[in-house]
Amino acid sequence: MFSVSVDEYEANLTSHRNGTHMVDSDSETDVEPEVETSPSTCFQTLEFPLLIIRARKSLTNASFVPIDANGLQLVRILPFPNALAAPYVFNVVACIIADNCFLTMRGDDRDIASCWLEAPEGLEIQFIAVLCAVREAVRNLSSGSKDLRELICPARGRRTPRLQVAWSLLDHQGESRSHELPVSNQAGRRLALLQLRDVPVGRRVHASFTLWHSSAAFPGQIIVFGAMLERITLL
Repeated sequence: MFSVSVDEYEANLTSHRNGTHMVDSDSETDVEPEVETSPSTCFQTLEFPLLIIRARKSLTNASFVPIDANGLQLVRILPFPNALAAPYVFNVVACIIADNCFLTMRGDDRDIASCWLEAPEGLEIQFIAVLCAVREAVRNLSSGSKDLRELICPARGRRTPRLQVAWSLLDHQGESRSHELPVSNQAGRRLALLQLRDVPVGRRVHASFTLWHSSAAFPGQIIVFGAMLERITLL
């Protein structure tokens, strides 16, 4: 998980208030932030210079590779001969919200279980750090038009943007795996989320996910991005 110190947080807010851009000593890339005036307005953007720099460094060895005929997944390329690439897993502490929540064993009409996550109060900067990393990963895929509507929802007056995670209720053979929905309590026991009222809306959770996009990119095509849920654990 990305960790952000109080000093880094204050430095980011200062850079926003002053309208300056900040680059660490190892980076050759200038990052121009939007000018912001308060923590609340800063949290509504993904233009935190130090977080963007850190995200770019962490993604140095990451790349999208095919996982099946329909999609590509972000993986970490290991610097060893014959080493298998491992999925690049993002971790975030968040709260599940009720709006457009289908995180049940029934899912939606596409057999997808999904929910939107938002930052818990007091952990906004950590949440934004993960969103910065997700957006930088998307930027690394240069060709094609990018559609993030299924991935990130802008703040639109809220404290922070939101992130959607999803999980297929069908396996590769088209068989149901709804009983394997990866949501568990603190003891590691899987929760039976039969309907919306069973979903721990508003609770702090630890969510792990990988980044996916619809297919190999061809010029002029729209590439739809999504976050594949690995696990949600109640905190």
